[in-house]
Amino acid sequence: MEQSASRKHQDGRLSLVSALLFGSTIFLSALLLFDVEPLIGRYVLPWFGGGPAVWTTCLLFFQFILLAGYAYAHWTTAHLPIRAQAAVHLLLLIAAILFLPAIPADKWKPIDPNFPISRILLLLLVTIGCPFFLLSSSAPLLQSWLVRVRGAHSPYRLYALSNTGSLLALLSYPFVIEPLLGRRLQAIWWAYGFVLFATLCGFCALMLVRNNERRLLHTGAAHTASAAPTVFARIATLVFPAIASVLLLGTTNTLTQDVAPVPLLWVLPLVVYLLSFILSFEHARWYRRDLSGGLLIPLVGIYFWLMALPAWKTPLKLQIAFHCTLLFIACMICHGEVARLRPHARYLTGYYLAIAAGGAIGGVFVALIAPRIFFDFAEQRWGVFACCAAFLILLAVDPRSRLYRLRPSWVWFVTIVAMTLIGVLTLAGATTLADAHILARVRNFYGVMTVAQRDNAGNSYRLLQHGRIIHGLQFTDRAKAKSPFSYYGPNSGIAKAIEVMHAHRPSMRVGIIGLGAGSIAAFGRAGDELRFYEIDPDVERLAKSYFTYLRDTPAKASVILGDARLSLERETSENFDLFLLDAFSGDSIPIHLLTAEAFEQYLRHLRGDGLIALHITNRYLDLQPVVGRIAKHFGMEGVVIASDLPKSPTATEFSSIWVILAPQQRSPELQELRQVGKPLTTLDDAGMWTDEHSSLFAAMRRR
Repeated sequence: MEQSASRKHQDGRLSLVSALLFGSTIFLSALLLFDVEPLIGRYVLPWFGGGPAVWTTCLLFFQFILLAGYAYAHWTTAHLPIRAQAAVHLLLLIAAILFLPAIPADKWKPIDPNFPISRILLLLLVTIGCPFFLLSSSAPLLQSWLVRVRGAHSPYRLYALSNTGSLLALLSYPFVIEPLLGRRLQAIWWAYGFVLFATLCGFCALMLVRNNERRLLHTGAAHTASAAPTVFARIATLVFPAIASVLLLGTTNTLTQDVAPVPLLWVLPLVVYLLSFILSFEHARWYRRDLSGGLLIPLVGIYFWLMALPAWKTPLKLQIAFHCTLLFIACMICHGEVARLRPHARYLTGYYLAIAAGGAIGGVFVALIAPRIFFDFAEQRWGVFACCAAFLILLAVDPRSRLYRLRPSWVWFVTIVAMTLIGVLTLAGATTLADAHILARVRNFYGVMTVAQRDNAGNSYRLLQHGRIIHGLQFTDRAKAKSPFSYYGPNSGIAKAIEVMHAHRPSMRVGIIGLGAGSIAAFGRAGDELRFYEIDPDVERLAKSYFTYLRDTPAKASVILGDARLSLERETSENFDLFLLDAFSGDSIPIHLLTAEAFEQYLRHLRGDGLIALHITNRYLDLQPVVGRIAKHFGMEGVVIASDLPKSPTATEFSSIWVILAPQQRSPELQELRQVGKPLTTLDDAGMWTDEHSSLFAAMRRR
């Protein structure tokens, strides 16, 4: 009796110690896993144009390495003896430490805009591939080890713990880590964290080897009695995570296309996605099939209604809240159903492998397939449709469902009608150009470009739209075709600035970041030189094929393809009289073009008496404090020229905000512009954006 009690006491103590050790290691691995994602994204983003597709490609890489990590865990636990598992894993951890700190080398900066996806994937593989691979394998591998140490205890709640660590990492990054630490310091501290993780893994391996012999008999008996997952369960475990992945990436694309591709808006959809994982695997009580299904259909209806509205009619907070709510309910269905199908711990690694494979399939669809088969960001719509369809199929074939075998018939009749309507809307898509004739539509790595023709009170004009934002228009009538409109009309700040400069300079050299439809070329005179920096080759093709600004200008115009900052870094001083920043991705500003390091390049290419013009029109961000802080840092004066024009569906000149900066103190041209604008104010508490530090919080409009 005493020996039995002593053994129970030892088993209980071992169970507690092992749970703490393995739980802490799994939690730390998840924390590191999701801290390095936005960190490495911040390094890669500026080199490839700062668009949302950069983050989507990064997520694709992370999903594939996650799949590789889960496959490694599944294979080693199935084919290697315990001692070999521990030895191989520890050797790989030691090798991974040699790759630290995870800081991409400058040699990976692209020299041209071709093949961005393959370049990003290769960069990530070389820089962070090995450490990320081992962190990815931790959840299934350590849970499998824990089963052997503790016996027949179910380890699935540790999956919820793992996702809690991931959630904490994502929440801490934009609110704590990013504001306090620069990128390099983040990478160094992350390396220390990885060394700690490797040390804890060593203790886990030691405990596994020491206790395996005593626990092997218990786990073996349980394994023999367990039933393998059914074919339907295996398919569902693959399909539902794939749909959730499509919804995650589709929602991220939608949000970052119209605001800014920064960690804050990367994190929000991922937080929602992980929260659904946590709740689904923590306990069955958190997922209620009837409740989630009942909320999904009305949310889908609201979704299609909102997507059909012009973006400026929907407040930013409402857009973010709604998209995240829809994502949460859909992911609760996907992950809740997967959690209901979890098998015995014997099949744990294969189960996790299927989940990871589903996520990778979704990532491949969004990052590689969707840009080739869709002309807009349609993957979110198709993800919503697929979620509804897969959920209904599950309800029809699951004996535990109230709608099993298509009964009651009237409910299924209404459901099929609703699904038919959703399918029609999914195929039709949503567009803000319903009254326009589409001439061309292109989707590539840098976004969705549309050229459309519209009639306005008998006048016909063409417009270029990137996402849901117009990036230039031109009348087809030859008498009006040479005049700029949209954000460049006669009331705009850039029109007034160029008018003043023309009065003082017989000829000018102008550098322009962002081509659009080429509207700026309309201001060119004979003897002027216009040098456009454009990262997207399709924008140049559309501007030359459907608009005549570049062809009609009497100035000498040229287009340099590639990221503007990288192009400027490679060039000698261009001695521009005017340097113009007008780079948008949807309605967002590429953050790396508004940092102190970027302005060092602009000033290097600017004549001493030149001017810098920045187009900062944005529905969601007030960029004046950001520009003002940089102007103060470099000793520049500035003028803000805002044209507040009435909104109208037929308007051809839009309200705009331009900031004109002069490096030379008391610039006579800037003094003239003060008559039509107001001084640029600088807030002392406005943090200056740098490549190491940038935060959107101070710039977000309060509305």
